[in-house]
Amino acid sequence: MKKHFFILALIFFSISFIFETKAQDGWFWQNPLPQGNYLTGVEFISTSVGWAVGNGGTIIRTTDGGTTWIILTSGTTEILRGVSFTDANNGTAVGESGTILRTTNGGTNWTVQTSGTT
Repeated sequence: MKKHFFILALIFFSISFIFETKAQDGWFWQNPLPQGNYLTGVEFISTSVGWAVGNGGTIIRTTDGGTTWIILTSGTTEILRGVSFTDANNGTAVGESGTILRTTNGGTNWTVQTSGTT
């Protein structure tokens, strides 16, 4: 009985290992390299133009549908949780500790707004 259990366990772990390694075959690191911060929010206003925000005050922008990304300077190190744009220039990013950032030039510059909360 122990021999059968061992064989079944060996088969199960072998199959699990095969599927685990195959699931990652299609994944590869995207631009911008080496931006490694966890991203928590994304907004696209068209099929080409979008922004993503995340840990460490990360804000990145694409103008080619996500093929390449440009790192923008947010002026904060707080975790940013969400981003929203009304058009290609005007947008808001929000995050931890009541962080609110506003841009009127597509994210080139960000201005801190007071939220009144921490």
